[in-house]
Amino acid sequence: MLIHSIVSPDLLLSVPEGPIRSLHPWGSGWLEGYERGGQFCIQRIISTNPADYLNPTLAPGQMMPYK
Repeated sequence: MLIHSIVSPDLLLSVPEGPIRSLHPWGSGWLEGYERGGQFCIQRIISTNPADYLNPTLAPGQMMPYK
């Protein structure tokens, strides 16, 4: 596909950099997220225990102390 634009191809094709995500063990699974301000921000829960998904302290966007 050919794109006709006055914008540099580097701007069109580059991938914006975001925070580096990491996995941390938690109970019967893992927490995926990133570090922000010395704390860990939860983005996703990976677990085989259904109770982990109902735990309000593990909700996406929650901040936890970074270990």
